[in-house]
Amino acid sequence: IGSTPYCLVVHTDGSIHAVNTETYVQTEIAPAGTISSASRLNVGITQYGSRYVQIVAVQTNGYFIWDGTVFYQAGTLAPPVTITAGGTGYTSAPTISFSGGSGSGAAATATVAGGVVTAITITNPGSGWTAGQTVTVGISGGGGASATATVTIMPFAISGTTIEIYAGRVWIANGATVTFSAPGSIVDFSTASGGGNFTSSYSFLRVRFIQLLQTNGFLYLLADSAINYISGVQTSGTPATTTFTNQNADPEVGTPWPSTVNTFGRNILFANAFGAHVSYGASVNKISDMLDGVYNT
Repeated sequence: IGSTPYCLVVHTDGSIHAVNTETYVQTEIAPAGTISSASRLNVGITQYGSRYVQIVAVQTNGYFIWDGTVFYQAGTLAPPVTITAGGTGYTSAPTISFSGGSGSGAAATATVAGGVVTAITITNPGSGWTAGQTVTVGISGGGGASATATVTIMPFAISGTTIEIYAGRVWIANGATVTFSAPGSIVDFSTASGGGNFTSSYSFLRVRFIQLLQTNGFLYLLADSAINYISGVQTSGTPATTTFTNQNADPEVGTPWPSTVNTFGRNILFANAFGAHVSYGASVNKISDMLDGVYNT
C-alpha cells in the first residue's frame, strides 16, 4: 500500500491482521468474526495497484477493502470520495460531513492546493447504511466555495472465494458464477454501469472456479476440472453493456487447490492430485512425470 509492503493474515477466528514485512509490526485491521468460516478455500485476496487490498469471502456480505488505514465493508462508506468540482478561493482545508441514509460516524479530511479542493480522504467509514441509500457530501468553511463531491456505500450481497483485477475491473468467482464490476470501479457492480455476472454452463466444470489469475493479457479462470480464459473486455452503449470473449483452454485439467496456483513469467503453474502442471497460454502440460511415484503414495 503506497510504498509499504504487507502480508495479510486471515485467522480462523475471522479476524484479519496486516504484517509490515519490513518492520514486522502487526496491526489488526478487522476484528474476530469479520470472516465467517475462514479457510483458504473460502477466502480470496488481491490488490488494486498500490492503493487498495480487496478481500472476498463466502458469506452474505463478503466483500471488503483496506486502504492501509481504513477498513471498508457492507454498511460503510466506500472509497474513494470523487471530487466533482474543486471550487475556488480555499485558503485552508474545509470541513467534510456526510448526510443521508441510516448510517453515521463517518469522517473525512480535505486537501487543498491553489485554492482548490484536490482530494477528500475518508478517515472513518462509519456504519449503518443499507443497500440503495444515498449519501451526500457536505463541504463547508475553508474560505472558499463551490466545491462538490460524491461518495457511495460499500456493495451488499457480494460473495466469493477468489478475486482478481483485470481490464480495470474487479472479478469475483463464487462457485460457477463470476461477478465483475463496472470499468474503473472497485465498488460498483451494477449492470446499469457496465457491471454484471455470468454462470458457466460448460459440461466440464465439475463444481466451481478455484482461482482467478491475470497474466499475459488474459484473465484465467482455473476450475477444479478445467481452465478458461477471458479476453477482449470492453464496455459501450447506453445503458452500458460489457462484452468479452470466454474461451476454454483445457477441458480436462484443473485443480482443487488454490494455494498451488501461481505465475512463472507469463505462464501459470499449478498442482493437482496427479501432478504439477504449467499452462503455456492455451496449452497445459504436465511437468512432474518423474514425481508420479511420490504423488501416487
